[in-house]
Amino acid sequence: MRDGLSSYGAETALPGQLLTRSWKRSSKLLRDNMDYLRILSGKELPLPIYSGVIACLENPLAFPDLLEPIYREAMKLDDDTLDKFRFSLMRLQLHADIHRNEDLEKAMHIKYVAQVLEKVVFGSLVMEHEEPFAD
Repeated sequence: MRDGLSSYGAETALPGQLLTRSWKRSSKLLRDNMDYLRILSGKELPLPIYSGVIACLENPLAFPDLLEPIYREAMKLDDDTLDKFRFSLMRLQLHADIHRNEDLEKAMHIKYVAQVLEKVVFGSLVMEHEEPFAD
């Protein structure tokens, strides 16, 4: 590993390619972040609690550590803002279902985060899938 860059393909990159790869990676991260904020906000103004949710979506390993702070922040919200927050979590679940075939692992993570947050904050899921009756 030369200067810590080999994990990014620096050893095989031609001049200018490393910068392009780095820009593309940061551009994708920014685009994903903007998409998460758009999905969470819907047609409303963003809520401050969304920053914690976005952090969980971007880094699965941080989710366990961020769960309690998000819960505590949600418990301070008034009823109208809590409703907006719940609908934002439902929008995430719908987005994950709609885009499941594009990136299954990412869709599963988005849905998992949204469902766990909804269950922890609200006690149940609005869009819970029911099992078919077995005869």
